[in-house]
Amino acid sequence: MSDFETQPAKTKRGKSKLLVIVLAVVALGAGAAVGGKFLPFGKDKEKGQDQGKNNEAGKARAHGAAKAARSVMHLESFVVNLADGPGVYLRVGIDLGLAAAATEAEGGHGGGKDAKDGGRTAVVRDTILGVLMRVTAQEVATAEGKEKLKHELLGALQRRLPELGAVEVYYTDFLLQG
Repeated sequence: MSDFETQPAKTKRGKSKLLVIVLAVVALGAGAAVGGKFLPFGKDKEKGQDQGKNNEAGKARAHGAAKAARSVMHLESFVVNLADGPGVYLRVGIDLGLAAAATEAEGGHGGGKDAKDGGRTAVVRDTILGVLMRVTAQEVATAEGKEKLKHELLGALQRRLPELGAVEVYYTDFLLQG
C-alpha cells in the first residue's frame, strides 16, 4: 500500500511542476507583449517603416512627383472593359496624392462630390477612365505594368488638371477578370 500512496504524490508533484512551467511561459509572453508595446524596441521598428516610406517617396519624386503628397483625394472604384475586348474587365480603386492640403469640399479625404468641387471629380474620373480603357490585361498583369499604368494616370491628370496638384496615384483595389 505504501507504493500505491507514493505514486499519487509523484503525479501531484509532476502536475505542480507543469503548472509552474505553464505560468512562467504565460508570464514571459505577457511581459514580451507589454515590453514590445511600451519600450523603445517598437519605436525603432516604426522608424524603420518611416524610412521605407521616405525611400518610396524619394522614388516617387525621382519619377516626376516634385512634391510629397499632403492630402489624399478618394475616388470610388472604377470598373472598365479593357482594350482586349468584351469579357475582360478591370476593377480598380484609386486614391490620388495631392500636393496641397485639401478640405473635404475640395475633394480631400472626405471624397469630394461634384456639387462641392465644381465638377472636378467628374473630370478626374473621366481622365482616369480614358487611360484605363486603352490598356490591355497583359499590360497590367505584372507589377511593372501596374507601375507604368500609375505613371500614365498621373501624367494624364497633370496634363488635364494641373491645378489639381496630383503627385501620386495609389491603388486601393486591383482586380483583373477575363
